Parts: sequence; C-alpha cells; structure tokens
Amino acid sequence: MSKRHSPAYRKAIDPQNIHWTQLRWARYRLQGGRCAVCHLPLGFNWELHHLHYRTIGSETVNDVRWWECDKVRFLSGFPQKIGGWVKYTPTAFLGVCRQLFNWVTTFTDNFLALGTNLKVYIEQGGNFYDITPARATFSTPDTDDCLTFTYGSDLVVVAIDGHGGNDGDYVTFSGIAAGSTPGLSEGGIPLVELETSQPITVINANAFSITVATPAVFGDGWSIQADIKLYGASNNGAFPLAGNPGAAFENPYVLAQNLLATMKDQTSNASVAIRHKGEKTDLTIQSSRQRNYRYYTNSLDADFSPADIVGIFNNYGRDFNNVNVVTNEVRLSSSKQKDSKFSWTIGAYHFIQDNPTKQATAFGKDAGLFGVPDTVLLS
Repeated sequence: MSKRHSPAYRKAIDPQNIHWTQLRWARYRLQGGRCAVCHLPLGFNWELHHLHYRTIGSETVNDVRWWECDKVRFLSGFPQKIGGWVKYTPTAFLGVCRQLFNWVTTFTDNFLALGTNLKVYIEQGGNFYDITPARATFSTPDTDDCLTFTYGSDLVVVAIDGHGGNDGDYVTFSGIAAGSTPGLSEGGIPLVELETSQPITVINANAFSITVATPAVFGDGWSIQADIKLYGASNNGAFPLAGNPGAAFENPYVLAQNLLATMKDQTSNASVAIRHKGEKTDLTIQSSRQRNYRYYTNSLDADFSPADIVGIFNNYGRDFNNVNVVTNEVRLSSSKQKDSKFSWTIGAYHFIQDNPTKQATAFGKDAGLFGVPDTVLLS
C-alpha cells in the first residue's frame, strides 16, 4: 500500500491530531489526496480545504488564518466583510424583536411571526399585523363618556373603573362617537389618533391617560363646528322666456328674443355652532349668515319677441338685489346622556333679513310702434 493510502497518513491528517508541519507536508506532497474534513479531492481547490485546518492549533502557530468572525462572506476561499444591509420593509413595529418564526402554509403563503418586548406581530407581504392577545376588553356602559379632554392639552384622561392596566401597557379604542364635526372627537382631536394602539400612563385604579399628537380644541364636553360655503356662477343664457305656458309648448325649441345678458350669481353661507354636552343639560349656541347677490349684466328681454320693445334691468351694484339673512339660536335641553323618560328644551331664536331690490323696465326703439312711450320706468 502506498504511503498516501496508508492508515498512518489518514491519522496524520485527522483534524483532531494534525500539526501545522504535517499539514504543510500534506499540502505539497499529497495534492492528489482527499480532504479529511470534507473528503473532496485536494487538487481541485487547495485553498478552500486549507481553511478547514486554519483553526487547528494555536493562534500564534498558524499563519494566515481566521479564528472568530461575524458578518463575513467567503470569496475564493477567503473571508471578506459583507457588502451591507438591505431593508426588508419600510414598515416599523413597536418594541425590540426577541424571537422570529417563519413558516409557509400549504397554500404557499409565507408568514413570519415576530415577538417583541411590547407586541406580537404576523408579517406578510411587508406588512405587520398586531395579534397581541388582549388582556381585558371593556364596552358600553363601562366606556360611556370615559374620555376627558383639556383645552390646549395633548393628554386625554380615560376613566374606566378597575381597568387593571400598568404603565407601558397598550390600549386600543374603537367605535368612538364623533363630535359635531365628522372625523373629530368631542375635543376636536381626530378619531384616527384616538383609535390606535398606544401606551398608557396609570393615574389610579380607575383612570389612566394617553398622549395624542393634536391638542384638544375644547375641554370636556365641548365641541365646535364651523362651516363655510362659497358659490359663484356665470350663466350666459340663453334664457328661454315665453309669455305663457301655451306659447312655450307650442314652439319648445324656438327662442323669440332680441336682448341677451349674462346672469351673475354669487352665494356665500357661513355658520358656527358651539355645543356642550353635560351630565344633566346640553347647551347649543349657533349663528349663521346667508348672502345671495344675483343680477344681469345687461337688460333681459321681457317682451318675448325679436322686436326691441321692453326689457328688464337690475344691475345697480351691491347695494341692491343683494339678499342677506342672519340667524342666531341659543338652546338649552335635557342631556341625551341621561336615561330619563322626560325631556325638555328651551331657547331663543333670532332671524333678520335684508333684501333691497331695485329693477327697471326699459323700453326699446320699437316700443313706439306698439303704442308704448319712449321712457324708462323704475320699480
């Protein structure tokens, strides 16, 4: 038996007993042999097999070697640092991840479970879904009117008897009744800021607080709603006027007029309502203003014929044909939060309207042919 196939040689390159001098001898004399670690032919890529033995022996005896490493990769048998990291998903989760578990369903859905010091998530498609078990759930009537807002403060106090929470626990709200403005709570805080998972600070056994991004516009029980509407139109006609219904139906697609004008319509509505919901009574204070300014830029045909007989003119500026309406209301009523068979409402209502109108009847050049004097009448 040749030397390189002898039991003595196989023992000499045993990783448990090998010495560096023996390894060098095996490297140069036994290129046709096999690696004692991976059992592949040594002649194909000696440097790769050489790495198998670089951790054998002491750190001071070995030459170029790796002893302990992290975040490396191997290129042509030599270690090098990795090129960098690629973010898996831009979506963030709460807490520090402590454990990961990945599995693929029989429908090839790829799921990843994450456990952090605060939450438990399921990741799928780059999105994290909170599956943290709920410790306790409260609903009406325990949660009725449980939120307290303070004007200018981002702190919301939640009063729930025996909530059992601890500092740093997370609470999730759902179904919070909107205030007078859709999408906002009674304190003027957006519902999306309240109906989310957020940590709590315990005040006592029956109350805790949360912090939101938007400070409250009103305090406990108060709300405000403001609305404004602007409308502007320019109607170039034609205005299909007829002397009577019979004439209109007799020639439904024929216009008999000689004067053309543009109708200008400018409308604005504004209102503000302040409400307070109390334990026994509700208060509502509301004011509104409506304004409509409508006029024709030129005289409008009023004789329903191609002849220039008579027309209507009302463009005298904003002092006329400008309707203004103002309303004010104060209402005090029994609280809707109170369970009672008897309800009452008292209040006061104020209404004022200003409608200055000025309009002229103008006779045209053909008015004399029809027995009408050449003049202008104001009404």
